[in-house]
Amino acid sequence: MKPIMPTVSPLVVEAREKTAQLNGVWCAVTRYVGGEGFEFIEEMQHNGWFVIPSWGNEGWDAGEWPYQSYAMWLTDDASWTCQYTEGDVLIVEYETPEDAVESLDRAIAFGWNLRDRGKPKDLKLDLTGLPENPEYRGPFSWKRLDNDGEYELAWWSSSRMAQLPES
Repeated sequence: MKPIMPTVSPLVVEAREKTAQLNGVWCAVTRYVGGEGFEFIEEMQHNGWFVIPSWGNEGWDAGEWPYQSYAMWLTDDASWTCQYTEGDVLIVEYETPEDAVESLDRAIAFGWNLRDRGKPKDLKLDLTGLPENPEYRGPFSWKRLDNDGEYELAWWSSSRMAQLPES
């Protein structure tokens, strides 16, 4: 059964119709036609997605706004990630929130490797593309920084779901 994709933006071209199952994972590759990255970020937030400005224990840049950004949608039933790169949009569903975060760990670390600033200075990736240092993985929060790098995915889910617009 095809899962119900959370609303991304009415300006994302036919995202719901272009979903496909690839290696057991639902995904959609599409194009945003509503403007630039900041407009996309605003729409994602309005639709209940958590747009990720910072990543890892120290809060390094996640993407290069407005050209590249990441978002996640975590529920008990499904977890989704969204990657926006200059109008191209990749939306992927995962079975667990942990799988979604691991995917973002890889994507964000890949982006860090391509630039000189806004990233951990001693970044090294393992053979699977994950940062070797666990402090460079997972979403940033001030609470996490105060708790020696520990984070709880339940916080990300419940805080965003409570702010969903009514349908």
